[in-house]
Amino acid sequence: TIYVEWDSAAHGVADLELETVGGVTLDAITFHTFRAIVMALGGEGQETSVPIDANNGTFVVGFALYAQGYDAFLYDEDNVTADGSGSVFDEVVDAISHRGVDRVAIFGYSHGGGSTYDLADRLDAQRAGIGNFEIEFTSYVDAVGNNSDIDTAQETRRPPSTGLHANHYQHGTLFEDFFLDGGPVTNSIPAPTGLDVETTAWGAGCTHFEIDDFVQVRSFIESNLVGAMAP
Repeated sequence: TIYVEWDSAAHGVADLELETVGGVTLDAITFHTFRAIVMALGGEGQETSVPIDANNGTFVVGFALYAQGYDAFLYDEDNVTADGSGSVFDEVVDAISHRGVDRVAIFGYSHGGGSTYDLADRLDAQRAGIGNFEIEFTSYVDAVGNNSDIDTAQETRRPPSTGLHANHYQHGTLFEDFFLDGGPVTNSIPAPTGLDVETTAWGAGCTHFEIDDFVQVRSFIESNLVGAMAP
Protein backbone atom coordinates (compact mmCIF):
# COMPACT_ATOMS: atom_id res chain seq x y z
CA THR A 1 0.00 0.00 0.00
CA ILE A 2 1.26 3.44 -0.93
CA TYR A 3 -0.23 6.64 0.46
CA VAL A 4 0.35 9.94 -1.30
CA GLU A 5 -0.17 13.34 0.29
CA TRP A 6 -1.58 15.90 -2.15
CA ASP A 7 -0.54 19.33 -0.88
CA SER A 8 -2.52 21.42 -3.35
CA ALA A 9 -6.05 22.72 -2.84
CA ALA A 10 -6.79 21.99 -6.50
CA HIS A 11 -7.63 18.49 -7.74
CA GLY A 12 -5.17 16.77 -10.03
CA VAL A 13 -3.39 13.66 -11.28
CA ALA A 14 0.24 12.60 -10.80
CA ASP A 15 2.40 9.65 -11.86
CA LEU A 16 4.90 7.79 -9.70
CA GLU A 17 7.47 6.07 -11.92
CA LEU A 18 10.00 3.37 -11.06
CA GLU A 19 13.07 3.81 -13.26
CA THR A 20 16.43 2.16 -13.79
CA VAL A 21 19.62 4.15 -13.24
CA GLY A 22 19.64 4.65 -17.00
CA GLY A 23 16.22 6.30 -16.91
CA VAL A 24 14.20 3.42 -18.35
CA THR A 25 10.70 3.28 -16.85
CA LEU A 26 10.01 -0.13 -15.31
CA ASP A 27 6.55 0.62 -13.97
CA ALA A 28 4.31 3.56 -13.17
CA ILE A 29 1.35 4.25 -10.91
CA THR A 30 -1.12 7.04 -11.61
CA PHE A 31 -2.60 8.76 -8.56
CA HIS A 32 -5.67 10.97 -8.64
CA THR A 33 -7.42 13.02 -6.02
CA PHE A 34 -10.94 11.96 -5.07
CA ARG A 35 -13.87 14.12 -6.09
CA ALA A 36 -16.40 11.57 -4.87
CA ILE A 37 -17.16 9.32 -1.91
CA VAL A 38 -19.19 6.09 -1.91
CA MET A 39 -20.91 4.66 1.16
CA ALA A 40 -22.08 1.01 1.05
CA LEU A 41 -24.37 -0.03 3.91
CA GLY A 42 -24.94 -3.72 4.59
CA GLY A 43 -28.01 -5.42 6.02
CA GLU A 44 -28.75 -6.56 9.55
CA GLY A 45 -26.05 -8.94 10.78
CA GLN A 46 -23.78 -8.37 7.77
CA GLU A 47 -20.27 -7.39 8.74
CA THR A 48 -17.40 -6.16 6.63
CA SER A 49 -14.53 -8.61 6.23
CA VAL A 50 -11.31 -9.30 4.37
CA PRO A 51 -11.76 -11.05 2.06
CA ILE A 52 -15.27 -9.86 1.24
CA ASP A 53 -18.00 -12.41 2.01
CA ALA A 54 -19.44 -13.37 -1.38
CA ASN A 55 -22.89 -13.64 0.25
CA ASN A 56 -22.87 -9.95 1.21
CA GLY A 57 -23.74 -8.47 -2.18
CA THR A 58 -23.66 -4.84 -1.06
CA PHE A 59 -20.07 -5.18 0.08
CA VAL A 60 -19.17 -7.09 -3.10
CA VAL A 61 -20.34 -4.05 -5.09
CA GLY A 62 -18.51 -1.66 -2.77
CA PHE A 63 -15.25 -3.55 -3.15
CA ALA A 64 -15.67 -3.72 -6.94
CA LEU A 65 -16.01 0.07 -7.00
CA TYR A 66 -12.94 0.42 -4.77
CA ALA A 67 -11.00 -1.70 -7.28
CA GLN A 68 -12.08 0.73 -10.03
CA GLY A 69 -10.57 3.68 -8.20
CA TYR A 70 -13.50 4.93 -6.13
CA ASP A 71 -13.12 6.07 -2.54
CA ALA A 72 -15.59 3.43 -1.35
CA PHE A 73 -16.37 2.75 2.31
CA LEU A 74 -18.12 -0.40 3.56
CA TYR A 75 -20.14 0.09 6.74
CA ASP A 76 -22.45 -1.73 9.12
CA GLU A 77 -25.81 -0.02 8.68
CA ASP A 78 -26.07 0.68 12.41
CA ASN A 79 -23.27 3.23 12.06
CA VAL A 80 -26.09 5.42 10.76
CA THR A 81 -28.58 6.24 13.52
CA ALA A 82 -32.29 6.83 12.94
CA ASP A 83 -31.68 10.57 12.55
CA GLY A 84 -28.83 10.00 10.07
CA SER A 85 -26.02 10.93 12.45
CA GLY A 86 -23.05 8.74 13.32
CA SER A 87 -19.65 7.77 11.98
CA VAL A 88 -20.85 7.38 8.37
CA PHE A 89 -22.26 10.90 8.33
CA ASP A 90 -19.05 12.20 9.93
CA GLU A 91 -16.94 10.45 7.26
CA VAL A 92 -18.89 12.10 4.44
CA VAL A 93 -18.80 15.54 6.07
CA ASP A 94 -15.05 15.27 6.65
CA ALA A 95 -14.48 14.37 2.98
CA ILE A 96 -16.52 17.36 1.82
CA SER A 97 -15.04 19.79 4.33
CA HIS A 98 -11.37 18.79 4.16
CA ARG A 99 -10.70 16.85 0.94
CA GLY A 100 -12.60 18.77 -1.72
CA VAL A 101 -15.14 16.00 -2.28
CA ASP A 102 -18.35 17.27 -3.86
CA ARG A 103 -20.09 14.10 -5.07
CA VAL A 104 -21.73 11.48 -2.85
CA ALA A 105 -23.19 8.04 -3.57
CA ILE A 106 -25.00 5.89 -1.00
CA PHE A 107 -26.50 2.43 -1.38
CA GLY A 108 -27.75 -0.21 1.01
CA TYR A 109 -29.58 -3.50 1.46
CA SER A 110 -32.41 -4.27 3.91
CA HIS A 111 -31.88 -2.08 7.02
CA GLY A 112 -28.98 -0.59 5.06
CA GLY A 113 -31.57 0.73 2.62
CA GLY A 114 -33.39 2.43 5.47
CA SER A 115 -30.08 3.87 6.63
CA THR A 116 -29.42 5.09 3.09
CA TYR A 117 -32.53 7.25 3.36
CA ASP A 118 -31.63 8.46 6.87
CA LEU A 119 -28.10 9.44 5.83
CA ALA A 120 -29.23 11.22 2.66
CA ASP A 121 -31.94 13.02 4.59
CA ARG A 122 -29.51 14.36 7.19
CA LEU A 123 -26.93 15.39 4.59
CA ASP A 124 -29.59 17.24 2.62
CA ALA A 125 -31.05 18.94 5.70
CA GLN A 126 -27.64 20.14 6.90
CA ARG A 127 -26.01 20.95 3.56
CA ALA A 128 -25.82 24.68 4.32
CA GLY A 129 -23.38 23.98 7.14
CA ILE A 130 -21.49 21.19 5.38
CA GLY A 131 -20.38 22.71 2.10
CA ASN A 132 -20.95 22.30 -1.62
CA PHE A 133 -21.91 18.76 -2.67
CA GLU A 134 -24.45 16.74 -4.61
CA ILE A 135 -25.90 13.32 -3.82
CA GLU A 136 -25.39 11.92 -7.31
CA PHE A 137 -26.61 8.34 -6.81
CA THR A 138 -28.51 6.23 -4.30
CA SER A 139 -29.81 2.67 -4.36
CA TYR A 140 -32.10 0.41 -2.32
CA VAL A 141 -32.08 -3.37 -2.36
CA ASP A 142 -35.22 -4.60 -0.55
CA ALA A 143 -35.03 -1.55 1.69
CA VAL A 144 -36.43 -1.79 5.22
CA GLY A 145 -36.60 1.12 7.67
CA ASN A 146 -33.87 1.14 10.31
CA ASN A 147 -35.36 2.87 13.33
CA SER A 148 -34.38 -0.24 15.32
CA ASP A 149 -32.90 -3.71 14.81
CA ILE A 150 -36.43 -5.15 14.68
CA ASP A 151 -37.93 -2.58 12.31
CA THR A 152 -39.82 -4.35 9.49
CA ALA A 153 -41.45 -1.35 7.78
CA GLN A 154 -40.84 -0.95 4.06
CA GLU A 155 -38.62 1.99 3.13
CA THR A 156 -40.30 3.42 0.05
CA ARG A 157 -39.33 7.09 0.34
CA ARG A 158 -36.97 8.37 -2.33
CA PRO A 159 -33.77 9.74 -0.73
CA PRO A 160 -33.92 13.56 -0.68
CA SER A 161 -32.06 15.42 -3.46
CA THR A 162 -30.57 12.31 -5.06
CA GLY A 163 -29.79 12.72 -8.74
CA LEU A 164 -30.47 9.08 -9.62
CA HIS A 165 -32.09 6.37 -7.51
CA ALA A 166 -32.05 2.62 -8.23
CA ASN A 167 -34.50 0.26 -6.53
CA HIS A 168 -34.76 -3.53 -6.40
CA TYR A 169 -37.21 -5.41 -4.21
CA GLN A 170 -39.22 -8.62 -3.79
CA HIS A 171 -42.68 -9.19 -2.33
CA GLY A 172 -42.15 -12.44 -0.38
CA THR A 173 -44.47 -14.06 2.15
CA LEU A 174 -44.58 -14.51 5.91
CA PHE A 175 -43.25 -18.04 5.60
CA GLU A 176 -40.39 -17.10 3.25
CA ASP A 177 -38.93 -14.02 4.91
CA PHE A 178 -41.22 -12.79 7.70
CA PHE A 179 -42.60 -9.97 5.51
CA LEU A 180 -39.17 -8.37 5.21
CA ASP A 181 -39.83 -6.69 1.88
CA GLY A 182 -38.92 -3.54 0.05
CA GLY A 183 -41.37 -1.89 -2.30
CA PRO A 184 -41.83 0.46 -5.24
CA VAL A 185 -40.22 3.90 -4.95
CA THR A 186 -41.42 6.78 -7.13
CA ASN A 187 -38.99 8.02 -9.79
CA SER A 188 -36.55 5.12 -9.55
CA ILE A 189 -34.68 3.01 -12.07
CA PRO A 190 -35.63 0.69 -13.63
CA ALA A 191 -38.45 3.15 -14.38
CA PRO A 192 -40.84 4.08 -13.06
CA THR A 193 -40.61 2.68 -9.50
CA GLY A 194 -37.80 0.12 -9.55
CA LEU A 195 -37.89 -3.62 -10.19
CA ASP A 196 -39.73 -6.36 -8.33
CA VAL A 197 -37.20 -9.08 -9.13
CA GLU A 198 -39.82 -11.79 -8.65
CA THR A 199 -41.36 -10.66 -11.94
CA THR A 200 -38.20 -11.75 -13.79
CA ALA A 201 -37.12 -15.21 -14.86
CA TRP A 202 -33.88 -14.98 -12.87
CA GLY A 203 -35.52 -13.63 -9.69
CA ALA A 204 -38.68 -15.73 -9.51
CA GLY A 205 -39.20 -17.05 -5.98
CA CYS A 206 -36.52 -14.75 -4.58
CA THR A 207 -36.53 -14.05 -0.83
CA HIS A 208 -35.29 -11.10 1.21
CA PHE A 209 -32.22 -13.05 2.25
CA GLU A 210 -30.83 -13.61 -1.23
CA ILE A 211 -31.92 -10.62 -3.33
CA ASP A 212 -28.67 -8.72 -2.71
CA ASP A 213 -26.60 -11.58 -4.12
CA PHE A 214 -28.03 -11.71 -7.66
CA VAL A 215 -25.39 -10.65 -10.16
CA GLN A 216 -28.11 -8.82 -12.11
CA VAL A 217 -28.82 -6.61 -9.09
CA ARG A 218 -25.16 -6.05 -8.24
CA SER A 219 -24.20 -5.23 -11.82
CA PHE A 220 -27.10 -2.78 -12.18
CA ILE A 221 -26.01 -0.82 -9.11
CA GLU A 222 -22.35 -0.80 -10.10
CA SER A 223 -22.85 0.20 -13.74
CA ASN A 224 -25.36 2.95 -12.98
CA LEU A 225 -23.24 4.42 -10.20
CA VAL A 226 -20.21 4.49 -12.50
CA GLY A 227 -22.32 6.12 -15.21
CA ALA A 228 -23.63 8.76 -12.81
CA MET A 229 -20.43 9.69 -10.98
CA ALA A 230 -16.70 9.61 -11.71
CA PRO A 231 -14.24 8.89 -8.87
